[in-house]
Amino acid sequence: MSQDEISDQRLIARIVEHDNRALEMLFARHAPIVLGLAVRMLRDLAPAEDVLQETFIRVWTRASTYNEQKGKVSSWVYGIARNLCIDFVRKHKTGPEGILVAGNPHPVIDTDEAAFESLRRSQVRTAMEKLPEKQREVIELSYFEGLTRREISKAIGEPLGTVNTRARLGLKKLRAALQESGFEIQ
Repeated sequence: MSQDEISDQRLIARIVEHDNRALEMLFARHAPIVLGLAVRMLRDLAPAEDVLQETFIRVWTRASTYNEQKGKVSSWVYGIARNLCIDFVRKHKTGPEGILVAGNPHPVIDTDEAAFESLRRSQVRTAMEKLPEKQREVIELSYFEGLTRREISKAIGEPLGTVNTRARLGLKKLRAALQESGFEIQ
């Protein structure tokens, strides 16, 4: 059986049994997208490579926690990478008050502005949580991780048309939820 004929689910089952070759096959299949996602989120190759390595260490050590009822293996792997990137940003790019200052080399923290931004982030998080999981996944991959819809299609194993529909419906629902909460949309 060739590498392409073995499903991700079967590879995970073999990883649970400590099959190194299965991990190598899963790595070969998903590492390019994981690395691309990490580079986009962290904007630096060195920590992105660290995230790539840690992602597959976690796949190896936590394969038994994968639940196919909750989604595809690819989504699970990309979720691990995304969370590691977020943890890295939080750990390495905070200002004196713990406020994220990524991309701002000389932060001047205005407490009123910081409070307003915190409220806006909270409103967005709440609105995102109301979205159906598949629509939320597409929006997160697109807006928070910088993937194109074609890249999302490949990453989650869904046709481009399905990704476009989920994005359109998700954005429509997100806009309505944000407007309902008083969020100003330009």
